[in-house]
Amino acid sequence: MSPFLFAVYIDDLSVQLQSVIVGCRLIIIINHFLFADDVIIFFPSANGLQELLDVCTSFAQSHNVVFNTTKSQ
Repeated sequence: MSPFLFAVYIDDLSVQLQSVIVGCRLIIIINHFLFADDVIIFFPSANGLQELLDVCTSFAQSHNVVFNTTKSQ
């Protein structure tokens, strides 16, 4: 999928992740980056990270997206 199409398709995930008020505070709260065909989520605690993963799981189920867990760390 081209980066532009990915951005259009995945924009809803970005909006959902932004609505969760958890993340790293750097003047604003940041909890994810989207670049090309990659999604990076981060949070300083396991509980917050699980909350973000739950949002991603819900999005994947409703939008028929498959995340490659072998590339996850």
